[in-house]
Amino acid sequence: QKTMMPEHDVPSSSALVAGAAAPAMRAEAVESAGPGRPGEPFQAIFAAAMTRWLNVSELETLLRPETSPLSVSTEPPSTSPPSGTLILYDRVATRNYKEDGHPWIRKKNSTRVREDHVKLRVGGRYRIAGSYVHHSESSTMKR
Repeated sequence: QKTMMPEHDVPSSSALVAGAAAPAMRAEAVESAGPGRPGEPFQAIFAAAMTRWLNVSELETLLRPETSPLSVSTEPPSTSPPSGTLILYDRVATRNYKEDGHPWIRKKNSTRVREDHVKLRVGGRYRIAGSYVHHSESSTMKR
């Protein structure tokens, strides 16, 4: 999950979940690339999300309210989503947004999922908080 910092007018309760643990949101988001905005810059970002982690500038583009093609979801996925899928959650309205049906590595002696947290920076400035979670059955699948 990656959360935009409030300085871009994105509520701090927003979470962009990328990778295997996000519900289906593919080409349909490219078609609605924002009011009066062509979908081309977003097509490249969505294609990149299928094969690698998005970089900070790509995440900022997706999270910018005036241009984002992503709609805010208030429900977790009903089925386990495929890798490379993106979704924007409101963490206040969707308390269980991490419950996506995939088996994630748990903390030792706990039922909680282990998360590795990072601070993503641009030009030395802290821009986006991120966390990475590893799949318990597939070494190549991450959220």
